[in-house]
Amino acid sequence: MPLLAPGNRWTRDEIVYHAAGFYYERLNQDPDFREALSNLFNRLDGPLPEDGRQEAIRDFCSTWPLPARAPEDLLWSHELRPWQGDRLVTGGLSGFVPTPGLPVVTGTIPGDGDTPSLRIVERQPWIFPSVPLPFTYDPLTHDRRWLRDRIDAICADIRSSILAQAEALEREVEQAGWGPLPPAWHDPDSLRQAVDRLYLRAIRRMSWSRVAIKARTRRSAVQEQVTRLASLLGITLPPLG
Repeated sequence: MPLLAPGNRWTRDEIVYHAAGFYYERLNQDPDFREALSNLFNRLDGPLPEDGRQEAIRDFCSTWPLPARAPEDLLWSHELRPWQGDRLVTGGLSGFVPTPGLPVVTGTIPGDGDTPSLRIVERQPWIFPSVPLPFTYDPLTHDRRWLRDRIDAICADIRSSILAQAEALEREVEQAGWGPLPPAWHDPDSLRQAVDRLYLRAIRRMSWSRVAIKARTRRSAVQEQVTRLASLLGITLPPLG
């Protein structure tokens, strides 16, 4: 599974997909979970009607604190059982990739007889920096300080025009549901650490204090980190403890 790259933009579904994958990796190391998963897969192997399969999945998810996307992942993992054994893995990920920018004609399809030719148009994220106008520089009336000020003003105008167009392109993709990766996710080790703490709280049902002691950090920091991750994944945590 590829790691999240902080320089890119991600949809919420993509972030959930990767976080769930880390969580499943941790669950697959738990013997009790692996045994329960094996029993579920054995049940799904039986002659169950579709509503019976769905009921088995719901029963499993009500017993184990799993992400909201877990039902489809369980069915996918069951299909892969002959090749990967009794393991829970993430299934597919689909989504719309936005194409910000202005429409650009990239080609044409010639017409034939009464059929008109067609233009091929696609949106491309071009930036058009402002172009400075010519100006006069008369050494008899101007000095280098005046010239440097004029250069600075031109450069500032170009910079401003580039940033304004970049922000407009960013708004387009953000309106489509794509945003920057949260800072706390930039380091894969930090994400795995958060997943381990979520596992201790959700699966092992450790109190916040015990999780904090094990993590060697403040209870409030652990509680905030784990609660945020659980909310993202759609995992219900045990009552406060």
